[in-house]
Amino acid sequence: MASNNTPFPQIPSTVWKGVWNILQRTPSRKLDDKVLAIELDVQRTAARQYQVELTRLGILNEDGTPSPLAGQWRQDGDDPKIITEILKNAYPDELLELAPLDDLDRDKVVRWFKSQNLGDGAAKNKAATYIRIASGVSAIDAQSQSGQGKRAEKPQASKSQAARAPAPPVGERKSDPPRAKHDVRDRRRPDFNVNVQIHISADASTEQINAIFEAMSRYFDNDSAI
Repeated sequence: MASNNTPFPQIPSTVWKGVWNILQRTPSRKLDDKVLAIELDVQRTAARQYQVELTRLGILNEDGTPSPLAGQWRQDGDDPKIITEILKNAYPDELLELAPLDDLDRDKVVRWFKSQNLGDGAAKNKAATYIRIASGVSAIDAQSQSGQGKRAEKPQASKSQAARAPAPPVGERKSDPPRAKHDVRDRRRPDFNVNVQIHISADASTEQINAIFEAMSRYFDNDSAI
């Protein structure tokens, strides 16, 4: 069981999975700070700290050579027994009981690290490492594959493919306006206003006036007149 006074590991997912991939290729390769810096493309000082963290977790020996536990982890990075053994090398039983492998409550883990006199940012980073290790190597694979899958869901068609795409039928084109159906009478009778002035003689009789308006009515209402 690790002491509460021991600094807790802080390892990015790329480093954690990167070390596992190195062990897959070369199980017995010595992983000192120089090798880690080159393989993981990190600064030498950062690689030196990662070596310390990996040693604390029991993955590396003091000289940087992989431990027997590293060999087990390489073969099955999702085995709960192996993961638990790795965690016990760097974390107290109290944390493992609060956040077991089957109940990784991130907020609870962060609160626990804050109780160890860590600030908010440091507590979140330490909690992320704990959850990353406890989740197993497949969790990192699933996360990266999920991100790639989302990007591949909607591939963009190339310009040549777009040029070869068949044009939609004329009736389905959005730019084609619907054909209006006009009544025959509407085409024969334009929409216009007519201002008619009628001059009637003052001595015209009633019959003459009625005859004038009847003729006008027939003229404007008769479809054949237009």
